[in-house]
Amino acid sequence: TLIAVSALAYSVCSLFISIQNVRMRVASVVRLNLLRSSLLLGSSSYLVPTYGIIGVGYAWLLTYGVIGAVVGILAKREDWI
Repeated sequence: TLIAVSALAYSVCSLFISIQNVRMRVASVVRLNLLRSSLLLGSSSYLVPTYGIIGVGYAWLLTYGVIGAVVGILAKREDWI
């Protein structure tokens, strides 16, 4: 259920990356992927000892929630919204 809850934020992130790739804005894609991977790995390594394998689900939800917020800010800055 954790993955299902984060599906909206994941789809927003995937859509943003696809649009940025089409627009040839590779730097923003690289920065977003760097943020995403560091957040996911860092929060997973922090949550797994406490919650076990469910900690990865919590880390996934946290990561894509943050990335969804960042994408929303970037979209607002570029007047997409």
